[in-house]
Amino acid sequence: MQQDSAPQYRVLVEKDVPMMTRDGLTLRADVSRPEAPGRFPVLLSRLPDNKNLRPRPGDIDYFVERGYGMIMQDTRGRFSSQGEEYYALIWEMADGYDAVEWAAGLPWADGKVGATGQSYLGATQYLLAPSRPPHLKAAFPVSAAADFQQCWVYHTGGAFEFGWQIPYAIFMARDSLERQGLTTQLLSTLERDLIPAPTPFASRYRTRPTAACR
Repeated sequence: MQQDSAPQYRVLVEKDVPMMTRDGLTLRADVSRPEAPGRFPVLLSRLPDNKNLRPRPGDIDYFVERGYGMIMQDTRGRFSSQGEEYYALIWEMADGYDAVEWAAGLPWADGKVGATGQSYLGATQYLLAPSRPPHLKAAFPVSAAADFQQCWVYHTGGAFEFGWQIPYAIFMARDSLERQGLTTQLLSTLERDLIPAPTPFASRYRTRPTAACR
């Protein structure tokens, strides 16, 4: 049986590293890279559900210890990144292209960028790839819908997936309320009626009153 490669590098973490989009917004990322001289390939993940919740050491440290830089970027309109509102998937092609080219030009990067991630992080890759950023060398989407309408919004037969759409909207609402200054006004109502917060997303999904619609 093939053995895992041995770790070679210590991990250096840079928080909230800014990137400017083509239309002038700042998106922020946590950058983990080898604490060593030289240039390294980059693995990029872009997510709407808070980069600060990504566990460490987890898979981030595994790759960095073996010679990759790992970038976890909050998408437009989410958490540390600018943007007035969150529109799922709408900006991911343009912003993803910009993120790849930005990552390739970082002082420690060797110009080779791969995209990786699961679920929405995989969907960002499906949208990114057709834009053909020059420095994107590979993509590895995991358990992300290839057909957003049939697999995420509607399922076979055309039924609107309330059991997924409503919990997801609730899950994303916390940051949206905070960004718009509506936390005091609306968050208590959201939690009282819909979310026994704070709990993991999987638990929230199972306890939604619409779960029977799945």
